Amino acid sequence: MDAIRQDLVFAWRMLGKDRAYALAVILTLAVCLGANAAIVTVIRSVLFRPLPYLEPDRVIYSYDSFPSRARSRCAT
Repeated sequence: MDAIRQDLVFAWRMLGKDRAYALAVILTLAVCLGANAAIVTVIRSVLFRPLPYLEPDRVIYSYDSFPSRARSRCAT
């Protein structure tokens, strides 16, 4: 445990010496963590959230056929 504390103190001192590098590291971490959180939120809301119906496993897709028009299928 003491070795980890010494490593953290050393890393903090090194980042304090070169402030531009420290700022670049902090900004990179912030952008990456923010992007990761946004991607996980979108995937969770799109893929893992159940459909807003009472019985989502019974939802079907139906269509009508219109041979006289340019459209062959129309979703309903």
